[in-house]
Amino acid sequence: MALVKKNIERFSSFYKERISKRFLILRVATENLPKCLEREDNDVFLFDIADNMLAEAHRKGVPEEKTMVGDIFTKNIGKKFDCVILKSSMHEIPLEKSSELHSIVFNLLNPEGWFIDWDVHMPTEKDSNWLIRWVNIKDNIAGLVDLVKNRNIYTEDFIVEQLKQIGFKKVTIAYRFFYTVSVAKMSKVYWADNFQKTQEFFEKTQELLKTYGSDNISVTEKPPIDFEIKIPAVFIVGQK
Repeated sequence: MALVKKNIERFSSFYKERISKRFLILRVATENLPKCLEREDNDVFLFDIADNMLAEAHRKGVPEEKTMVGDIFTKNIGKKFDCVILKSSMHEIPLEKSSELHSIVFNLLNPEGWFIDWDVHMPTEKDSNWLIRWVNIKDNIAGLVDLVKNRNIYTEDFIVEQLKQIGFKKVTIAYRFFYTVSVAKMSKVYWADNFQKTQEFFEKTQELLKTYGSDNISVTEKPPIDFEIKIPAVFIVGQK
């Protein structure tokens, strides 16, 4: 999910007003976010379970001493941070591990530190269930069987309430925006525009769209075989 300039600007405005210098970014899924923090002379660390993501960060100039690899559920990071950022990753955390992850994040923060969850979290359970069904169409076609079993699109209320239960204060939705995804974009990423798979994805999306309409999800057909879907995303923030 690409970052856009206005979202980076809104994020920058948030952390400049509230947060000190040391950041941890969980999951190195984007290069723009670390760059925007580094321009402010902050101390930024990157953590990912995937060696190849960190290797790419090193190739782009991130010092090795600023990166850590491992499983967030078992790794002893050994540092405290003023802000921990989870970008476009919570939806890959199984429901039964969500509370544990939030507890780990809480313990990684300095006193008064902030957690920022930047992701697709849906306004309603109905929205969430529909989006899971659509994404799982893609997962099945791409052969991502484990993701079909473990995929979770959380609701805003679920994340907010769980953060409060863990002990975060000032939990709120700091910013709302939309991500734009599409059959064509997914096809390019997951099966390199294979026409047969793209057509299957389009046709199954078309059938699924007959089952549900939502004021929170916007769908536009783009002939010959594409649907553009705008889905709500948020910054949910909480302070230790």
